[in-house]
Amino acid sequence: MVLYVVNVSVKKEMQEEWLEWMKQVHIPNVINTGYFNKADIYTIILPAKGGDEISFSVQYQSESYEKFMSYTVKEAKRLQKEHKEKFGDRITVERIVFEKI
Repeated sequence: MVLYVVNVSVKKEMQEEWLEWMKQVHIPNVINTGYFNKADIYTIILPAKGGDEISFSVQYQSESYEKFMSYTVKEAKRLQKEHKEKFGDRITVERIVFEKI
């Protein structure tokens, strides 16, 4: 199993807009590619970002590294572009991949 983690920091004033779009549009679009079994979204409590930002962690589960890599080759750029076009420089994104042992 592979866990694809996307950590995102957003300005507090746009938090509701971002969360709504993620839940209604982006996460379903990622799941509908067929490369992931499920997705969960969390608020990052520690370490606290502070200031005028809040951080979230979106965690997608894939059955295998091969499926995850197929996603990165076939779908990731398009979906990341949609996210960037919607929110631009108002967000900061960090991506991490874990493989269960």
